[in-house]
Amino acid sequence: MLKPFYKFKRKGYWHVKLKDEYGKPMTARSTHTKDENEADEISCIWTLELRGKLPQFTPQLTPKGTPFFIPQGAYYARQFTPQVQTEEQGKEYDKMDAFELMSLYWDYARSPYILGFKKQGRRPPEPEAYARALRFIQRLEPQLSMIKVKNVKAEAINDILEKYRQDRNISGTTMRGYSGYLRQAFRYFYKMDLITQDIGDKIINYSLDTRPKSIFTDSELKKLFGGTEYFANDTVKLVSKLLAVTGCRSGELFALQKTDLQETDDGYFLDVSKNLTTDTRRIKCTKTRREDMVYIPKDIAEELKAQMQESSDFLIPNQRTKDAMVYTTVNRSFKAACKKAGIVKSNLTLHSFRHGFIVAARDKGITEEQLLQVTRHESIKGLKTYLNHSSPEVVKKQREIVSFIGELLS
Repeated sequence: MLKPFYKFKRKGYWHVKLKDEYGKPMTARSTHTKDENEADEISCIWTLELRGKLPQFTPQLTPKGTPFFIPQGAYYARQFTPQVQTEEQGKEYDKMDAFELMSLYWDYARSPYILGFKKQGRRPPEPEAYARALRFIQRLEPQLSMIKVKNVKAEAINDILEKYRQDRNISGTTMRGYSGYLRQAFRYFYKMDLITQDIGDKIINYSLDTRPKSIFTDSELKKLFGGTEYFANDTVKLVSKLLAVTGCRSGELFALQKTDLQETDDGYFLDVSKNLTTDTRRIKCTKTRREDMVYIPKDIAEELKAQMQESSDFLIPNQRTKDAMVYTTVNRSFKAACKKAGIVKSNLTLHSFRHGFIVAARDKGITEEQLLQVTRHESIKGLKTYLNHSSPEVVKKQREIVSFIGELLS
């Protein structure tokens, strides 16, 4: 007997084409999983549903209008299961305005997407991204609240986004994230059959800003840290120096507790297994969820010990509040120090130190695989965004190649 479906991989995820009763392949659908066994089970359930041998499951509505799901099988409660939505229920969401719909999705406490994870006993996404998205949606409330979901057009959403970009002179990279918030929410509600139209693919997808972040030359680094008069205080200078020397993310340093500075026979190390989020000021695990130790020189370790405060558990506390350091405050002081030192470059932030560290490591011959461990990246793809910088070493290599080929042709 021929299999009633066949599956294939696209961008790492298994997709399935079911076959109708005549054996004709139907439109491909994503299982939203990279696990082949799980994809097979999902495909079998979908096949049984198609043959009418399993009852479909229907989303119900709570009094507040938030959907909850009645599971009928092992995978029925998953986000990607096809839903049957009654006409009356669909109209409930269509009657909302665009602001109400977006707010429902991005409000972490009410989001049907997050509630779905919790009901399934799965670990939901981190709340910080939702907090950022909700803040952006709230800025668009006057415009979005004028548009009913039933009548929403992609052109109207694009006009709102374009006006926002022009009024604030925002980069394409930032706007790409902002437009993604709207696109993601519309796709979800349409996929769950909670609204009658999907405009996600028609919402403008801004181009990424491919300009590399500015980094310091060797002479600029020496100048910046050679004079104490450039920094507003020793704490900001110490944080900047640590970022330059270790290539850490600022959140990893701000989250450090006193116990995270450890002395071993091989020297001093920092336990950078935590991250302080900029949005919610919450200490959480890092992206890779690894337990990483970063080596630091003895003189910097001694400076860290001198910065410790009895009244604070943080290794580098805010001198005034004794709480964790705040990124915006440190970044502002850092930029002021650069200006005093005569280092004026566009796109220069605290994160430039991490870019510079990775470029220096590349020039010293560290392989990409080694850099993944050293910099605690999840993938080579994420690492490569840090490697699009030129440097004196790269220019030197280029000259050597030019000279070599020139000799061959002479």
